[in-house]
Amino acid sequence: MHGEHDAMNNGDDRVRSIIEGIQRVASGDFSSPITVTGEEDDLDAIATGINMLTEEIAHRDKESNEKQEAILNILEDVNEAKEELEKATVALTESEEKYRDLVENINDVFYATDENGTITYISPIVSHIMDYHPEDIIGRPFMEFIHEDDLERIMEAFTDIVAGNLHPSEYRVMKKDGGYQWVRTSSRPIKDENGKLLGLRGVLSDIQEKKEREERLEKALTDLEKSNKELEQFAYVASHDLQEPLRMVSSYLQLLNRRYGENLDDTAKEFIDFAVDGSTRMSGLIQDLLKFSRVGTKGKPFEPTEMKEVVDTALKNLEIAIQDHEATVSVDEMPVASVDAGQMVQLFQNLIGNAMKFNRPGMAPEVKVGLGGSDTEWEFTIADNGIGIPEDQLERVFVIFQRLHPREEYDGTGIGLAVCKRIVERHGGRIWVESAEGEGSTFHFTIPKRRDE
Repeated sequence: MHGEHDAMNNGDDRVRSIIEGIQRVASGDFSSPITVTGEEDDLDAIATGINMLTEEIAHRDKESNEKQEAILNILEDVNEAKEELEKATVALTESEEKYRDLVENINDVFYATDENGTITYISPIVSHIMDYHPEDIIGRPFMEFIHEDDLERIMEAFTDIVAGNLHPSEYRVMKKDGGYQWVRTSSRPIKDENGKLLGLRGVLSDIQEKKEREERLEKALTDLEKSNKELEQFAYVASHDLQEPLRMVSSYLQLLNRRYGENLDDTAKEFIDFAVDGSTRMSGLIQDLLKFSRVGTKGKPFEPTEMKEVVDTALKNLEIAIQDHEATVSVDEMPVASVDAGQMVQLFQNLIGNAMKFNRPGMAPEVKVGLGGSDTEWEFTIADNGIGIPEDQLERVFVIFQRLHPREEYDGTGIGLAVCKRIVERHGGRIWVESAEGEGSTFHFTIPKRRDE
């Protein structure tokens, strides 16, 4: 009887272990399996089944947790992507607003056409150029607004643009009031992946003021050319008509002096000398004026020229002056340059002649013709040891009729350096002088190495 009671108690303990295990599982604790001590029976089978179920539940719970974690991670990524998308949307909106402000407020007009040349977009600023609102233009052919005299040229430009060539064009477009406005456009073609033309995109600029300036300049140049021709004709007529009376005055004064000189007192002879000298100087002045006026109109074409030969010719023309002044002239190696040889001889002759004329008393003139320059131009120099030029007079020496010294000290008409300046400028160069009073002068002038420069 006592043994039966122990067996019953043992069975109760095993049942209690199973119940406690089930309670742990129910509370979510899968860490400890159910253990049943004693002989194997149905309770062992129940405990084993419950343990297997517990393991399965634990496995599924783990998978569920992992899935939940994965879902949470995905949701977190989605939220981050959503935030980035919202930021990108705001940035895109701001960019579109800035682009719209730029397009609508810039002075140039942006436009687009389809493959047939029909306007599909045009920026609002067009109203300031053509007086049309965009809605009045969109949907109409672009060619409808072009001046009829410019149509052929624009069609040729359109062919170039479709071929892929950037082709800026200037033409007139019709305004709302029927008048015309000069514009400049740059366009490019828009094509699909197969090369089919979809339309054009371009920029249109207002060049009305530019064209008006060009027209005024063209008129001014035409007027100037006409004036130059009239001036040249006047200079020729004046020189011819004035020279003859001057020669006659001078000849009769000299004849008067020869025939009646013995009957004239010294004062009368001095008056005659003054008159002859005045007519001679007037004749020289007229000749110099004629040379000055013909620099730009009677020049010869520029040709490759040995500049050494030019300088040698100038020195030969100055041979007597060089001997009279006992001057020394040295010349550097000279290049070949594209020039008007006759005018270059005159230029060197004037500059070298001045270098000898304005010498210091008691000192023989020393003149050096030098050569320098850069990759684009030759620079010629004529340096002397003469009296020099005051610093505040360096620009004045090139102005016509500007003399720095009384005629009694140095002869001349005050035109020589002005002629030099015109010759150099006709050749596309510059001329200037560096000098210090009492220390000599160096005249510089440049000639382009290539005539297209």
